[in-house]
Amino acid sequence: MKIKRERILQMSKGKILGYGVSSLGKDLCNIIISTYLMLFYTNILGISAFAGGMIMMGTKIWDAVNDPIMGVIADKTKSRWGKYRPYILFVPPLLAIFGVLVFIPVNFSNVGKVTWAAVTYVIMSMLSTAFNIPVLSLMPTLTKNPKERSALATCQTFFTTLAVVLGSTFAYPLIKLLGGGSETSNLAKGYPWAMAVVGIILIASGWTTFISTREEIETAQVESLKITQRFRNLLHKPFAAVEGINFLFTLAMSVGNAMGSYYVLYVLNNEALLSIYMFIMTIAMSCVTVIIPSVLKRLSREKALVMFLLIGIASHVSMFILGDRNIPLLLVLTFVGSACSFAPATIVTIMCTDVSDYTFYRTGRREDGVMYSINNLTAKIAQAINSGLLGILLSACGFDAALSVQSASTITGLNIMRYLYPIIPFAGAIIFALIYPLKGKMLEDVRAAIAEKKN
Repeated sequence: MKIKRERILQMSKGKILGYGVSSLGKDLCNIIISTYLMLFYTNILGISAFAGGMIMMGTKIWDAVNDPIMGVIADKTKSRWGKYRPYILFVPPLLAIFGVLVFIPVNFSNVGKVTWAAVTYVIMSMLSTAFNIPVLSLMPTLTKNPKERSALATCQTFFTTLAVVLGSTFAYPLIKLLGGGSETSNLAKGYPWAMAVVGIILIASGWTTFISTREEIETAQVESLKITQRFRNLLHKPFAAVEGINFLFTLAMSVGNAMGSYYVLYVLNNEALLSIYMFIMTIAMSCVTVIIPSVLKRLSREKALVMFLLIGIASHVSMFILGDRNIPLLLVLTFVGSACSFAPATIVTIMCTDVSDYTFYRTGRREDGVMYSINNLTAKIAQAINSGLLGILLSACGFDAALSVQSASTITGLNIMRYLYPIIPFAGAIIFALIYPLKGKMLEDVRAAIAEKKN
C-alpha cells in the first residue's frame, strides 16, 4: 500500500460524510439492542431479568478481552484496501444476520432459551467489535489536521445521534407495525423483521464508508514491536484520564437506554408515551452534537465536560423529585439530562485524537488501533457492569414481567435506577476531567514538536 506523504489534506464534505455515516447502521443496531434487548428477553423470550442481565454482562466482559485483540489484528492487517477498510467491507453482512438472530423468539426449554440468547448475542457483539474498531482506527489515517479530525468526529457523532433518534423513536412502532399489533405474539414476529430492516441500513452505511475513504496517512508499523510494548506506550496520564471519563460517563449514559422503556411502561404506566419519551431523549443528543463545536471554541475540552456533567447531575436530581408528577416538566428535564449525558461522547472522541498525538510525541509511534480498542473495551466494561447490575437490581426490587402494574416498592426501585444511580458516575467523570493534563500550553507544545519533527 502506497502512502501519500507530507500532504496537507483539504478534506471534502463527501469524505467527511462518507466516514461519518459508518455510525448510522451499527449504532441503529446498538440502540435497539441497548433499549429493547432486556425487554425482549423478559417479556418476549421469557427468561428472567437476572439471566438476561448476566448474559449481557458476560458478553461485554468477553468483549473486554476481544477488543484489544481486534485492535492488534487490525493494525497488523495488510491488504490492497489498507489496514482497516477490509473489515468495513466484509463484516456488515454478517453483523446484519446475527442482529436478526438475536431477536428470534425460539421455543426452547428455559435452558435452551438462555443458551440461544447467550450464543447469538456473543457472536453479534464480536462482529460489532470487528466493525467498530477498524472504523475508529481509520480516522487518524484520513488526515493530520486537528480541525478535520474534529469534523470527522463530529460528523460520526451526528450519525450516531441520528441512529439513536431513529432507533429510540421509531423502533417500537416499527416492531408493532411489522408484527401486526402490540400483543406479545405480534411483538415476537415484529422484532426480527425490524432488525432485518436495520441490517439493510447497516450494510448500506458500511459500504458507503468503504467507498468514500482511503487510508492517506501512515500509522504505526507494528510488526517489529511486541504487543506488551504497544500497551506500555499508552501508559500515560492523558490516556488514563480519558479512559476514566469514558468508563464513568458510559456507565451513566447507558442507564437511560436500558431503563427508559421500563420507566415509561411501569413507573408512568403509559405505553403511548414511550415513543415520545425516547424521541425527546434522542433529539436532545442531536441538538448537543450540533452545539459542541461552538462550545469548544469558547471552552477547553475538560471545562466543557465539567459543565455538561454538572448540568446533567442537576437535571437527574430534579427528575427524581418532580418528574413523574408533571409530564411536561419531565420531558423538558429529559431533554436537558439526555443532552448533557451524551455530550461527553463527542468530546472524548476528540480528546482521543489529542492522546494519539501525545503518544506519538512520547514514543515516536502511533498506537491508534490499540488505543481505540482499549477505548471501546472500557466502554464495554462499563456496559457489562451496568447490564449485570441492572439485571440484579430489577430482580431485587421485585420486577415481574407478567404483571402490568408493579408494586410500590418496585416502582420506587425503577425510579432510583433511572435517575439517582447515574449521578455517582457523573461525579467521578468530573474528577477525571479536572485532572486531565493534555490542555493549554502542554497540548500546543506537543503539536509544535510533532510539526517540527515532520519538517
